[in-house]
Amino acid sequence: MKRAARERVVHALCAIALPLALMEPAAAAQVSLGSATATFCQINFPIADALDGDFNASTGWAVDPQQGNDQTAVVKAGADIGGLDATRLAFRLNMSWGASHTIGRFRLSATTSPRTTYGLGAACGDATPGGTAVWNVLSPQQLLSQNGQTLTVQPDGSVLASGGNPLSDEVAFVATTSLRGITGFRLEVLADPSFPVNGPGRASNGNFVLTELLLDARTLPSIPTLETWALALTALMLMLSAVGLLRRRRG
Repeated sequence: MKRAARERVVHALCAIALPLALMEPAAAAQVSLGSATATFCQINFPIADALDGDFNASTGWAVDPQQGNDQTAVVKAGADIGGLDATRLAFRLNMSWGASHTIGRFRLSATTSPRTTYGLGAACGDATPGGTAVWNVLSPQQLLSQNGQTLTVQPDGSVLASGGNPLSDEVAFVATTSLRGITGFRLEVLADPSFPVNGPGRASNGNFVLTELLLDARTLPSIPTLETWALALTALMLMLSAVGLLRRRRG
């Protein structure tokens, strides 16, 4: 086989072999979240309490007496997230207060905009927490309620809870994104007529308490494209054909 042909075969096979060798995903790492602002916070229940790592059921973010209204919070990542083909984001919304103070409807988004473009208002009175940033709604590949709520993705990308109404819960929301350099996230809690006082919580007074919001991020390996597979297989067939021809000539 000519040298140029051999080099083409090696190149094509490496294009397949290297990504496959690296397909074991990196371990998930917890993302540091902070510098949060929200449209409103209940007295003694600031948004910062949902990011402090304290799972004490008596703390967290709540919105009484502003039930029946949409509320928004934004949080900034301590370091940019996402740099390769895809990143898996695993959120946990822990709601341990009790008395069914769980979030009934929510939507999560991410941004790659500079941190100076959002979350610029007061921590618990930011009228426009999203600022001028460009927000990308995250679509979950996995949704799980630890205590049996039915979670359904709505046409607007929000997640609606229905069915069983547990006293407390933890919701897992896992999404894969190709965004690179994510700087922060937006959590919208949305009013809905299916909840008492239109929510956005499922408690009897429409409130909720978000005890903790946590996030793990994991880089996913690059998968060879169909074009790369076709090139490698074609090169392999050419190599095998050339080897067979040489054997016949020697025989």
